[in-house]
Amino acid sequence: MSRTASSDARIASALEALVGRFDGRFLDTDPLGIVRRFPDPSDREVAGLLAAGLAYPKSGEGIRPAIESGLLAAQTIVEAGGRYDAAALSSYERRIVERFGERRRQRGITDFVPLPIASAVAARLFRSERFTRRVVLDGWFFHARQAALPPPFFGEVTADADAATAARSEIA
Repeated sequence: MSRTASSDARIASALEALVGRFDGRFLDTDPLGIVRRFPDPSDREVAGLLAAGLAYPKSGEGIRPAIESGLLAAQTIVEAGGRYDAAALSSYERRIVERFGERRRQRGITDFVPLPIASAVAARLFRSERFTRRVVLDGWFFHARQAALPPPFFGEVTADADAATAARSEIA
């Protein structure tokens, strides 16, 4: 066995032992941990698709859209009043489009400028602290200029959620 193959085998063995020690406990911090909680593979596919579809296209960040889409889903479910047919839940799609806009392919600089030139410009821009902070972080990643969901939304859901909790305890 060559020296590289022997080294690779030792690394592989050490990694297998490390994975075995965790015994699945690391899944709490795994970005796909929530998706993996669904036992049915088709449910996993839907959960993953929804999460990926709501991520911001430029950054891939998805925590804010995930939370807000969950709040919008909760509002839709509460307003449906126990009806879960397509007509009762159709306002969810409208709310998503109103909040995040229509999803369409975004054009990038490489659609107009050759890649070597775009790469050189990007390298220069990313050396700028101002560009990195204002455009990349505040704009593409944090969406700092996008207003939060309006406060009345939260109050309505809280009041309706309290009523739903009370109704569930009467049933139980």
